[in-house]
Amino acid sequence: MSASTRHSNAERRRERDECRTKLSQHINDRLGISVKPFNVRLNPRPNGLYSWRILPGQEHELSRIFKKNPSEHSISIFRMLSKRVGITFEAVSAEASDLIPGSLISIEKLQDTKYSLSQQAFNLNNSLEMELHHRELAETEAKQLQEKLSSLEEQVQIYSTTADYLQNVVSQCYTALNTTLPILEGLQKFTSRNPNHITSDIQTGPPSDPGGP
Repeated sequence: MSASTRHSNAERRRERDECRTKLSQHINDRLGISVKPFNVRLNPRPNGLYSWRILPGQEHELSRIFKKNPSEHSISIFRMLSKRVGITFEAVSAEASDLIPGSLISIEKLQDTKYSLSQQAFNLNNSLEMELHHRELAETEAKQLQEKLSSLEEQVQIYSTTADYLQNVVSQCYTALNTTLPILEGLQKFTSRNPNHITSDIQTGPPSDPGGP
Protein backbone atom coordinates (compact mmCIF):
# COMPACT_ATOMS: atom_id res chain seq x y z
CA MET A 1 0.00 0.00 0.00
CA SER A 2 1.42 3.38 -0.98
CA ALA A 3 1.99 6.22 1.46
CA SER A 4 -0.71 8.34 -0.22
CA THR A 5 -3.25 5.55 0.10
CA ARG A 6 -2.42 5.06 3.78
CA HIS A 7 -2.73 8.80 4.32
CA SER A 8 -6.12 8.88 2.55
CA ASN A 9 -7.45 6.00 4.61
CA ALA A 10 -6.24 7.58 7.82
CA GLU A 11 -7.88 10.88 6.92
CA ARG A 12 -11.14 9.11 6.10
CA ARG A 13 -11.13 7.29 9.45
CA ARG A 14 -10.45 10.57 11.23
CA GLU A 15 -13.30 12.40 9.48
CA ARG A 16 -15.63 9.46 10.08
CA ASP A 17 -14.80 9.28 13.79
CA GLU A 18 -15.20 13.04 14.14
CA CYS A 19 -18.60 12.84 12.40
CA ARG A 20 -19.75 10.02 14.67
CA THR A 21 -18.61 11.99 17.73
CA LYS A 22 -20.55 15.10 16.70
CA LEU A 23 -23.67 13.06 15.94
CA SER A 24 -23.37 11.26 19.28
CA GLN A 25 -22.98 14.58 21.10
CA HIS A 26 -26.00 16.03 19.27
CA ILE A 27 -28.16 13.03 20.28
CA ASN A 28 -27.07 13.43 23.90
CA ASP A 29 -27.61 17.21 23.96
CA ARG A 30 -31.01 17.09 22.29
CA LEU A 31 -32.53 13.89 23.69
CA GLY A 32 -30.45 13.10 26.74
CA ILE A 33 -29.67 9.70 25.25
CA SER A 34 -26.11 8.44 25.52
CA VAL A 35 -24.95 6.69 22.38
CA LYS A 36 -21.31 5.81 21.86
CA PRO A 37 -19.88 7.35 18.67
CA PHE A 38 -19.12 3.91 17.28
CA ASN A 39 -22.79 2.91 17.64
CA VAL A 40 -24.27 5.98 15.96
CA ARG A 41 -26.35 5.03 12.93
CA LEU A 42 -27.76 7.22 10.19
CA ASN A 43 -30.44 4.62 9.55
CA PRO A 44 -31.48 3.54 13.07
CA ARG A 45 -33.21 0.26 13.67
CA PRO A 46 -37.02 0.41 14.08
CA ASN A 47 -36.72 -0.49 17.76
CA GLY A 48 -33.96 2.06 18.44
CA LEU A 49 -34.12 4.98 20.87
CA TYR A 50 -33.76 7.75 18.31
CA SER A 51 -34.38 8.66 14.70
CA TRP A 52 -33.41 11.52 12.42
CA ARG A 53 -35.61 14.33 11.21
CA ILE A 54 -34.64 16.11 8.01
CA LEU A 55 -35.80 19.71 8.07
CA PRO A 56 -38.20 20.87 5.34
CA GLY A 57 -36.56 21.59 2.01
CA GLN A 58 -33.64 19.24 2.59
CA GLU A 59 -35.40 15.90 2.07
CA HIS A 60 -34.30 15.32 -1.51
CA GLU A 61 -30.64 16.01 -0.76
CA LEU A 62 -30.30 14.19 2.56
CA SER A 63 -32.77 11.32 2.52
CA ARG A 64 -30.50 9.12 0.40
CA ILE A 65 -27.57 9.79 2.77
CA PHE A 66 -29.53 8.61 5.80
CA LYS A 67 -30.34 5.31 4.12
CA LYS A 68 -26.72 4.21 4.65
CA ASN A 69 -24.45 3.93 7.67
CA PRO A 70 -21.54 6.36 8.26
CA SER A 71 -18.93 3.78 7.31
CA GLU A 72 -20.37 3.63 3.78
CA HIS A 73 -19.90 7.33 3.00
CA SER A 74 -17.03 9.43 1.70
CA ILE A 75 -14.98 12.12 3.44
CA SER A 76 -17.08 14.90 1.90
CA ILE A 77 -20.26 13.39 3.38
CA PHE A 78 -18.65 13.09 6.82
CA ARG A 79 -17.66 16.75 6.73
CA MET A 80 -21.08 17.85 5.53
CA LEU A 81 -22.86 15.90 8.30
CA SER A 82 -20.50 17.30 10.93
CA LYS A 83 -21.22 20.87 9.83
CA ARG A 84 -24.98 20.58 9.30
CA VAL A 85 -26.10 18.46 12.25
CA GLY A 86 -28.72 20.44 14.16
CA ILE A 87 -29.10 22.83 11.20
CA THR A 88 -30.56 20.84 8.32
CA PHE A 89 -31.29 17.67 10.28
CA GLU A 90 -31.74 16.77 13.94
CA ALA A 91 -32.25 13.82 16.24
CA VAL A 92 -35.73 12.97 17.54
CA SER A 93 -36.93 10.30 19.93
CA ALA A 94 -38.21 7.11 18.36
CA GLU A 95 -41.57 7.50 20.12
CA ALA A 96 -42.11 10.93 18.59
CA SER A 97 -40.80 10.11 15.13
CA ASP A 98 -44.19 8.85 13.92
CA LEU A 99 -45.72 12.21 14.86
CA ILE A 100 -43.05 14.37 13.24
CA PRO A 101 -43.67 14.89 9.52
CA GLY A 102 -39.98 15.32 8.67
CA SER A 103 -38.63 12.26 10.45
CA LEU A 104 -36.92 9.64 8.31
CA ILE A 105 -39.31 6.98 9.52
CA SER A 106 -42.28 9.13 8.55
CA ILE A 107 -40.73 9.87 5.16
CA GLU A 108 -40.17 6.19 4.52
CA LYS A 109 -43.71 5.41 5.61
CA LEU A 110 -45.05 8.12 3.34
CA GLN A 111 -42.96 6.77 0.47
CA ASP A 112 -44.23 3.26 1.16
CA THR A 113 -47.79 4.56 1.36
CA LYS A 114 -47.32 6.50 -1.87
CA TYR A 115 -45.98 3.40 -3.60
CA SER A 116 -48.82 1.29 -2.21
CA LEU A 117 -51.43 3.83 -3.33
CA SER A 118 -49.78 4.10 -6.75
CA GLN A 119 -49.85 0.33 -7.08
CA GLN A 120 -53.49 0.23 -6.03
CA ALA A 121 -54.33 2.97 -8.52
CA PHE A 122 -52.47 1.05 -11.24
CA ASN A 123 -54.31 -2.16 -10.40
CA LEU A 124 -57.66 -0.37 -10.27
CA ASN A 125 -56.95 1.28 -13.62
CA ASN A 126 -56.12 -2.11 -15.15
CA SER A 127 -59.27 -3.60 -13.64
CA LEU A 128 -61.32 -0.71 -15.00
CA GLU A 129 -59.83 -1.12 -18.48
CA MET A 130 -60.55 -4.86 -18.40
CA GLU A 131 -64.10 -4.19 -17.18
CA LEU A 132 -64.67 -1.66 -19.97
CA HIS A 133 -63.24 -4.12 -22.51
CA HIS A 134 -65.51 -6.89 -21.27
CA ARG A 135 -68.47 -4.51 -21.31
CA GLU A 136 -67.71 -3.50 -24.89
CA LEU A 137 -67.51 -7.18 -25.87
CA ALA A 138 -70.79 -7.87 -24.09
CA GLU A 139 -72.45 -4.91 -25.83
CA THR A 140 -71.13 -6.11 -29.20
CA GLU A 141 -72.43 -9.63 -28.57
CA ALA A 142 -75.78 -8.24 -27.42
CA LYS A 143 -76.02 -6.15 -30.59
CA GLN A 144 -75.22 -9.19 -32.74
CA LEU A 145 -77.80 -11.29 -30.90
CA GLN A 146 -80.38 -8.54 -31.35
CA GLU A 147 -79.66 -8.45 -35.08
CA LYS A 148 -80.01 -12.25 -35.27
CA LEU A 149 -83.25 -12.06 -33.31
CA SER A 150 -84.62 -9.42 -35.68
CA SER A 151 -83.65 -11.60 -38.66
CA LEU A 152 -85.35 -14.63 -37.10
CA GLU A 153 -88.47 -12.59 -36.39
CA GLU A 154 -88.57 -11.53 -40.06
CA GLN A 155 -88.21 -15.16 -41.15
CA VAL A 156 -90.95 -16.23 -38.75
CA GLN A 157 -93.20 -13.53 -40.19
CA ILE A 158 -92.48 -14.77 -43.73
CA TYR A 159 -93.16 -18.38 -42.74
CA SER A 160 -96.34 -17.32 -40.97
CA THR A 161 -97.57 -15.47 -44.05
CA THR A 162 -96.72 -18.46 -46.26
CA ALA A 163 -98.50 -20.83 -43.87
CA ASP A 164 -101.61 -18.62 -43.91
CA TYR A 165 -101.56 -18.62 -47.73
CA LEU A 166 -101.18 -22.40 -47.94
CA GLN A 167 -103.91 -22.89 -45.37
CA ASN A 168 -106.20 -20.71 -47.46
CA VAL A 169 -105.37 -22.74 -50.60
CA VAL A 170 -106.08 -26.00 -48.78
CA SER A 171 -109.34 -24.57 -47.49
CA GLN A 172 -110.39 -23.62 -51.04
CA CYS A 173 -109.51 -27.11 -52.24
CA TYR A 174 -111.66 -28.66 -49.53
CA THR A 175 -114.51 -26.34 -50.48
CA ALA A 176 -114.19 -27.33 -54.17
CA LEU A 177 -114.13 -31.01 -53.23
CA ASN A 178 -117.18 -30.62 -51.04
CA THR A 179 -118.98 -29.05 -54.01
CA THR A 180 -117.77 -31.55 -56.63
CA LEU A 181 -118.14 -34.81 -54.71
CA PRO A 182 -121.99 -34.72 -54.51
CA ILE A 183 -122.17 -34.18 -58.28
CA LEU A 184 -119.81 -37.07 -58.95
CA GLU A 185 -121.69 -39.29 -56.55
CA GLY A 186 -124.98 -38.42 -58.33
CA LEU A 187 -123.51 -39.26 -61.74
CA GLN A 188 -122.14 -42.51 -60.39
CA LYS A 189 -125.52 -43.51 -59.04
CA PHE A 190 -127.25 -42.55 -62.31
CA THR A 191 -124.85 -44.56 -64.45
CA SER A 192 -125.14 -47.57 -62.21
CA ARG A 193 -128.95 -47.55 -62.57
CA ASN A 194 -129.18 -46.85 -66.39
CA PRO A 195 -126.11 -48.33 -68.04
CA ASN A 196 -127.95 -49.36 -71.31
CA HIS A 197 -129.47 -45.95 -71.81
CA ILE A 198 -126.12 -44.32 -71.59
CA THR A 199 -124.61 -46.89 -74.03
CA SER A 200 -127.45 -46.34 -76.56
CA ASP A 201 -127.03 -42.60 -76.35
CA ILE A 202 -123.37 -43.00 -77.03
CA GLN A 203 -123.93 -45.27 -80.10
CA THR A 204 -126.80 -43.38 -81.81
CA GLY A 205 -125.63 -39.99 -81.00
CA PRO A 206 -127.93 -37.07 -80.55
CA PRO A 207 -131.48 -37.24 -82.13
CA SER A 208 -131.83 -35.97 -85.76
CA ASP A 209 -133.63 -32.79 -86.62
CA PRO A 210 -137.15 -33.63 -88.09
CA GLY A 211 -137.18 -30.60 -90.24
CA GLY A 212 -133.96 -31.53 -91.94
CA PRO A 213 -133.44 -32.66 -95.57
